[in-house]
Formats: sequence, C-alpha cells, structure tokens
Amino acid sequence: MADFGPVTCAGCGLLCDDVTVERPNGDVRLQPPCRLGVQWFSERLRRPAPAPATISGQPADVQTALTRAAGLLRRSRRPLLYGFEAATVEDARAAVALADRLEALIATESVSASWPGAPAVPLR
Repeated sequence: MADFGPVTCAGCGLLCDDVTVERPNGDVRLQPPCRLGVQWFSERLRRPAPAPATISGQPADVQTALTRAAGLLRRSRRPLLYGFEAATVEDARAAVALADRLEALIATESVSASWPGAPAVPLR
C-alpha cells in the first residue's frame, strides 16, 4: 500500500508524474522503481522538523510570532523576501503575492549565489 501518490518526482529531468511512494521501516521505495527518485524523495523526507517560533530569541507560540512578523512587514519600507531555493510552485505563488502586496523585492538563492550583490541592487 502506498504512503502517498501518485506524485511528480523531480529526481531527474523526466518529471515522472505517476510515482507512488512507500516507506516501509523508514526506507523509501517507489513504483515504478527509480534510483534517482529514491535519492530525491529520501533527501526531502529526512528534513528536520521546523524550528520552534521565537521572538527576540525567546520561545513564542506560532500565532504570536506570525502577528509580530506581519507587523514588522507592514511597517517596513523596502522588504526583501529571500530564499525559496526549495519552494514549491504553491510556495512561490504565495511569496510573489506577498511581495506584490508589500512592494517587496524577491531574491532567490540561485540569484544571490551567482551574483552576490544582487540583494543590494535597488530595482525601483
């Protein structure tokens, strides 16, 4: 029995969209079998749990942290949304919508890695 699927695998350029994933005993098995797909899913399924929310280094509940973050973003003059190297399409859509609303600049890991000064360049 599959743990989840069918899903799209990004383990290589084929982007197979008929993959089911099983995790017996913590191992990753795919149908259809694929060495690259197993490696790709294994890396993603091993990610650590997100860090707990904090405010000024002190533990905080998630709602309080989100409220504080929203306030900081509302008061900012030129926010920079950075990262997104592991973002899904849904994540990217949400980030772009937020950037539009805040008139923010988005910088990804791929841009700043190849051009270290990219986040410092004013675009407007």
